[in-house]
Amino acid sequence: KYLPRYRNATLACLVAFLFCFSSGAFGQLTGTETSLTLNQPPGNLEIYYTYDNEVAGARWLAKNNDSNSSIQADIIASLRLQFFGDIAPNNFAVIPQTLERNSYVYLINLNISSGKNFYLYKNNLLVYDYPIEFLNEHKDLIYNSGGSRIYR
Repeated sequence: KYLPRYRNATLACLVAFLFCFSSGAFGQLTGTETSLTLNQPPGNLEIYYTYDNEVAGARWLAKNNDSNSSIQADIIASLRLQFFGDIAPNNFAVIPQTLERNSYVYLINLNISSGKNFYLYKNNLLVYDYPIEFLNEHKDLIYNSGGSRIYR
């Protein structure tokens, strides 16, 4: 009412301000907390997708594992084991120094295709190279569905 001449410009500036505020653009520009909309880490979207062959591997391991042997899987693969195989892995750090001699090691499609391993430390997801070559040399491949592998 006071500024009839600049009404459209004022409305456009207000809409732009609200958009920048709600999308996280101000945080991106000022360096404060940002949103996943603008800063999605690479590779995080695919960790939540579960393939049918991963489900089949978890169910196969649930039926065929030796109850005396431990099961090792990274933090993402252990979610598949817990949900589809009703198995709770004992060790989430799958590196050559922590691999047990007679343990089962469960790999999912993401471990195989990207060669990445995931470990949760103080609520931070750490990503490092999966020791697939070490597993191939020192463990026996007992299950392979093309998208999940189980070593012993």
